[in-house]
Amino acid sequence: MSTYTFLKRLLMVITAIVLLLSLWYLRSIWLLGFAALVIAVGISIPAQWLQQHGLRRNLSTLLSATAILLLALFLILWIVPTIITEAGTVLAELPRMWQEIGQRYEAWRTGNNLLTQMLPPFSIVNLHQTGDAAFSDTLRRLLTTGFSFTPILEGMGVFASLLANVALVIFIAIFFLSDPLSYVQISLYLTPAVYHTRLLDLWSELYRSLTHWIKTQFLSVSITVSLVWLVLGLFLGVPYALIIAVFSGVATFIPTLGAFLPLIPIFIFTMAEDPMLMVWAIPAYLIIQLLESNVLTPMLIREELQLPSGGVLLFQLVGVALFGGLGLLLAVPLLLVLVVLVREIYSYDILGLRTENVEIAVDAAGRLYLDQSNVQETEPEPSAHAQLRPQQPEKSSKDAALPEPDHLKV
Repeated sequence: MSTYTFLKRLLMVITAIVLLLSLWYLRSIWLLGFAALVIAVGISIPAQWLQQHGLRRNLSTLLSATAILLLALFLILWIVPTIITEAGTVLAELPRMWQEIGQRYEAWRTGNNLLTQMLPPFSIVNLHQTGDAAFSDTLRRLLTTGFSFTPILEGMGVFASLLANVALVIFIAIFFLSDPLSYVQISLYLTPAVYHTRLLDLWSELYRSLTHWIKTQFLSVSITVSLVWLVLGLFLGVPYALIIAVFSGVATFIPTLGAFLPLIPIFIFTMAEDPMLMVWAIPAYLIIQLLESNVLTPMLIREELQLPSGGVLLFQLVGVALFGGLGLLLAVPLLLVLVVLVREIYSYDILGLRTENVEIAVDAAGRLYLDQSNVQETEPEPSAHAQLRPQQPEKSSKDAALPEPDHLKV
């Protein structure tokens, strides 16, 4: 090996290491950029609908982005203050509520001889003797044990930083939408000409997958909001049922873990109004989530975007460890993009598995085998070399004699 070749390879390795390290240290910025990309795809859906009805592209994009911003601001100003206010009411009334729960428990236990012998009595004597002030102080010390609360000014700084990041992500999304084809064109200049057709197909597949996921999520949100409001509000009479329903719908963007977040406002609102409602509200909500996550969502997503629940949960944990709360929120679209890239580039192009049968089944003895029942006759798949390097259309003898126009050259 010559000295020039060795130095060239060494420089390439050093460049790759520096690039990977820079990507790692700037991972939060790249994640904000990905969040802006997902938001841009979401804004493009109503924008395209407006364009189909005669509006210009820039105007439809501006209207869609403004409508989404106003809706998000309205939901924040409507839900968050209500939850905080009711949480303060619950903390102030917690000693009285605890006594009322104890009295109802004792009335229910002593109403049956068998229950009286099986269940222990609920002691409320010590609670009366401690008093509300002592009970509140004990609760405060219990809640603050092991936690370090930052000062108010520092907390306001964190909140201001969060708002600044949200505004930055939205502005980046709007810039993405202003001229999206320019970013695709840049990617063409970074790849050889033989890959351009395949790269455009890959961009289209990524956009289609993200669009399909966003539409599915909004449909799932609508179904969840309707079911929660109908069951908790109309049938059970839970206070602020519409807020709980909207909170539950938004929480569906965080699969698995998001299903348990609405239990917090359910607990707060039922405890503030009638603690006995919680006995019925929480099981009813869990049944709705069980129906939505195991029946409705798989029917909506179908086989096209099915991701293993265990893999999604594991990826969420990895996202939290690497990126914090934003990683948890963007875990599913990140996993979706990775799945599409691996499937299209590695499985289809390199391994040539686009038309191969990879469906498996289990026989009576528990052995795995390839399921050939759904195999359809297809034409032979071209080699991986042909997939990765699409052949240019053949020119006729007349066209071959003509020079290629300059504006068609890449």
